[in-house]
Amino acid sequence: MNNKNTDGTKIESYKPGFTKISFLALLYAMVIFIPAQIYLTLMTGTGGISAAWFTLIVWIELSKLSGRYISKQEAFLIMVLTGAEISFPLGKIYAAWYRCSSQAALFNITPYIPDWYAPPPEVRILDLRTFIHPSWIAPISISLLSTVFYGLVSWALALFARELYIEVERLPFPIQDISATAITTITSKEERPLQILSIFAVIGLIWGFILYTAPFLVQAYTGRYVQFIPLPWIDLTPYVENVLPGAFFGIATNVGPYLSSIVLGLPVVIAIFIGSFISYFIMSSLTVLFKVVDTDPLKPGVQSWWYPGLTIQLGWSRYLLYFYAMFLIGFGLAAGLAPLLFRPRILLDAFKSFFKQRREERLTDPIPMKYVLLFLVIGYAGSILLFCYLVPDFVLWAPWYLPLMVIMPFVSTIVTSRMVGETGLGSFPVGTVRNFLYIFSGYPNVDIWFAPSPFGWEGTGKLRWLRLAQLTRTSVKSVLKAYWLLLPLSTLIGYVYMQIFWSLAPIPSNRYPGVAMYWPIDATMQSLWIRGVQTGIFRLDYILYAFLIGTGLTFAFRFMNLPISFVHLAA
Repeated sequence: MNNKNTDGTKIESYKPGFTKISFLALLYAMVIFIPAQIYLTLMTGTGGISAAWFTLIVWIELSKLSGRYISKQEAFLIMVLTGAEISFPLGKIYAAWYRCSSQAALFNITPYIPDWYAPPPEVRILDLRTFIHPSWIAPISISLLSTVFYGLVSWALALFARELYIEVERLPFPIQDISATAITTITSKEERPLQILSIFAVIGLIWGFILYTAPFLVQAYTGRYVQFIPLPWIDLTPYVENVLPGAFFGIATNVGPYLSSIVLGLPVVIAIFIGSFISYFIMSSLTVLFKVVDTDPLKPGVQSWWYPGLTIQLGWSRYLLYFYAMFLIGFGLAAGLAPLLFRPRILLDAFKSFFKQRREERLTDPIPMKYVLLFLVIGYAGSILLFCYLVPDFVLWAPWYLPLMVIMPFVSTIVTSRMVGETGLGSFPVGTVRNFLYIFSGYPNVDIWFAPSPFGWEGTGKLRWLRLAQLTRTSVKSVLKAYWLLLPLSTLIGYVYMQIFWSLAPIPSNRYPGVAMYWPIDATMQSLWIRGVQTGIFRLDYILYAFLIGTGLTFAFRFMNLPISFVHLAA
């Protein structure tokens, strides 16, 4: 193997990051931050704790006191797995609540929700408030199996995407490059980087206190909830709707998007802004002004998705549901697949690299392909067999859905990974695609809406880890070992803490206002998908138009050699 870089410097070998120190740090994160994350989610409806960085900094300082410095490989593992292993089964409580909710009853869904999704209402599990009950055996077992199958498939897809976008195309992955630099810097013996980080941490603490903590302190002392700064944005849509009905306009109050923009660079940020402005300001208002969308063709006149006073939160979901989701699908497909159409050899080279991992030619730590293929076969076979067992009637009704469960994760991974590799950002509305296919199938039962399916899985999240592993020279085998060893432990701890919070007060309730506010909204949207969406919304022609537009723009941008690409617009 060639041990020299092109400049003559020695190539650093890959080292394991899973050691006693990183294991103790991850155990600390699970014990300390899982309850904090649960509490924040219950109180605000969202969980946004920077547990990874906090854990890393604490353990760096503790290790210094003991005379041992944490390596960048250990730091990388603490960083990525702290966030990954902080999980808890709040979704199981939501499932039990939804089955008894007024929203499910209003749409006549309650009697048809299967017992393998949530305990039946007659068990009164919401009154018992416990996971230790026979009615939970099927829902929890299915959830655990799906988690294992998802881990297998997502790792296999991530390892393939690594060959395509890191080994062959060598995309920049700007966010991961910055994270790797930060990890390398704070694990060095210099004090200056930690001092700078501490200053910005204090600024973030003050902003987070005003944004998240102060309203609850005021409520505790005065009985009134006062949100000093609106979350998650300042909604200015009412001020523009008289001029441009249907246009969305808001200012984010979370500092995350602004910090990301510094990393991405001005051309990419401008491209993302242009794409968003066209999509959610110009295009959305044109659909209203020219009466493009009719949400209910059975009624006379055009039933617009928009009406006066619509907020960003509700308006965006309606705009997406009745019109723009199809364009998102088409643009996403163009962003991920069009570059492969213009350079088909890229995909061929990726497969060659995938099966012939020559160490002397590689940028990344090789993994034997027999393990990757084993992950893929077990994950796909197990998840599809489970799906067929739970909803056999749907499989007989729409057998064409089975191959899509295999194909779609590859497509989603290719699309989103390219976006992440070029811009640091990226998403693909695969859940929306799945919902539209359920409607398109004409299947009359509701059980399909609750069955776990590999259709929506992807490997982009773990591809981010693999890029960081490459930059920090961390052995991928140690990452896989840590992931699979910690997964059952974090799951057990999550259930224990969730049981404690549930025992203290009903979920949802006034004691936990976050979920009490958001769950009825989520239940309404879920019920609308199952029962309330009119046929005709799934428009293949819209997807085709968007794909052709995106493909044309991809070619045009390449031909004109512009500093931005269509991927930046689509991001």
